[in-house]
Formats: sequence, C-alpha cells, structure tokens
Amino acid sequence: MYGIASSAPRGWCAILAAIVVAGLAATSNAAPFVGLYKSDDMDGGVFLTGRWTEGFVGGDPQHAGNGLHAASWDAGAAILYSHWELDGPALAGAAVTDRRDASGDGVVITSRTFDTGGASMTLAAGIPWTGPGDADYTVTLDAYTQIETELYQDWTRVFVRSSQSFTGGFTGYPGYRLAGQANWALVGEGAAPPGGYPAWRPTGVGGGAWGDVGQVRLQIMPEPATVTLLGAGLAGAALLRRRRQR
Repeated sequence: MYGIASSAPRGWCAILAAIVVAGLAATSNAAPFVGLYKSDDMDGGVFLTGRWTEGFVGGDPQHAGNGLHAASWDAGAAILYSHWELDGPALAGAAVTDRRDASGDGVVITSRTFDTGGASMTLAAGIPWTGPGDADYTVTLDAYTQIETELYQDWTRVFVRSSQSFTGGFTGYPGYRLAGQANWALVGEGAAPPGGYPAWRPTGVGGGAWGDVGQVRLQIMPEPATVTLLGAGLAGAALLRRRRQR
C-alpha cells in the first residue's frame, strides 16, 4: 500500500504535464501569439490607430447606458475595422472630481466604469498576433474603465482626453487573455458622427460624441492558472525523472 500511495502522485504529475503540453501543442497553430502589440503611432507599432464614438442614450455624456464603439481607421483607404474593433461597453457609473479654481481654470476628472455584458473586441487576421491561415480572434471583455480629463480655461472647455483600460478572454482559447490600454481624444459632439466613424452604440440614439484613438497597447498573455498548471505539471514530470534515475 505504501508503494502505491507514494508513486501515485508522481504518476499523476507526469500524466498532467503530458495532457497540458499536448493540449497547448494542439492549439498552437490557431491560438494568438503571446506578446505586446502597439499601434503604429508608437515605436515598433504593427497595427492601425483608430476612431471612436459614444452614443448618448439620454443626451447626457454621463448617462448610464451610453455605448462605446471604436475601430481601426485606415486613412489612406478610408476603411474602418480592418485591424480591430471594440464594441459594446455601456456606461455603468461615473464619479466626477472638479478641480477648477474660482476663475474657471483647471481640470475636471471623471472616472467611468462600464458594463461589459455582450462587449467584445475583434482582432483581425493578418496582424502579427495571428499565424498564416489563422482567422480573426474575438475577445469577450470582462472589464472596462475610463479616466476622462477635461481641461478648462475661464470656464471654457479647451480639450477632452481619456485613457482606457480593459481586459478579456479569447473566445475558443480559454488559456489566453488580453489586457489593453488606449488614449482617446474628443473631436466633436452632435446629432450624427461624420463619415468614417463607427456607428452609434446603442443603435438608434439621437446624438453623441466622437474622436480619435491612439497609443493603443494590447498585451496577449496566457491565463496565470494555465501557466501555473503547466509549471506544476512540468515540475512534477522533472521530479519523477530524477527519482527514476537514482
């Protein structure tokens, strides 16, 4: 009984390592390539910057339910979506900090959180995160936040910029995660965005805002649990090999 009990864990470690390695190898031709990818307005960038819209469901920029929609923009060919698309985050709440002085100079900073139910990001094939013959990837977003900064001079808004942070998991590849950051700049507000901007989200709203997307960073990485599992399996297999060699 002692011999069986002591050898079983080692045997299971070897089996576990084999299963994990075989599983990763089986998906290696189709899974996204792990790495940091940057937009082409940054050194070493490999994909296009873009444009964004936000539909105001109640005519209010801080109204719960406002929807974000962003996509890459190929200015030369006047084409949206050819490299990436982000669709569906809906504003859940906003906390405003007003740092303007008595003269109306200063900033207003708004921390915004978004509901990600149904939200996704599409990463197009043909970018270095895919291999030859791979199809587009869909990332199901599970978190999205935004810090919006408005600069005022004499109570007049001079410009609006925001930083985005988001995470999600690759559909069909449970061992892979995406973490992204981007900077957005406001270009205009009105009843309808100009041509060459993503459609309003949610559809049917009567107005909103639009602008440019730049300095996008997308980090593709294995799930920590997957790395831990693989490490444990490989460590177990190595231990078993060493004991057998004694």
